[in-house]
Amino acid sequence: MSPLYQAWTELEGGHRKIRLLFNVLEAAEDQLSALTALWHLQTELEKHFRQEEGPGGLYESLGLHLRGARAVLADHERLRDAIATVAEAIESLDRPRSPLIHAATLELGNELRGHERREHALVKRALSDLSGAAGQPAG
Repeated sequence: MSPLYQAWTELEGGHRKIRLLFNVLEAAEDQLSALTALWHLQTELEKHFRQEEGPGGLYESLGLHLRGARAVLADHERLRDAIATVAEAIESLDRPRSPLIHAATLELGNELRGHERREHALVKRALSDLSGAAGQPAG
């Protein structure tokens, strides 16, 4: 198994867990459960980012020269900012279903989905390049 495919397989498990944790956040009925769900989501995202960015991680396997890799890395800061915005909204209001919290959570969800889409496209392109290169005669 190629290092890229192995890194991708490990991260897909993280994507599933992140989606589940986001669903828990969306379903929170009170301030404490919303903050707890957000903390778990933030913890999992930071773990996920370390796997992507760290030695032997997805981005090392991809090579940062690939188009789009820098944009995907920039997503990490936008996601951190979006989590901070949700946390501020939850802490300032005691109703998890308030319009402010709903809007911040919606934006976080959009950022998460966009990041995952960009990451999928990047890996698909890299795997395609690898499979194309494997079929090329040695030059």
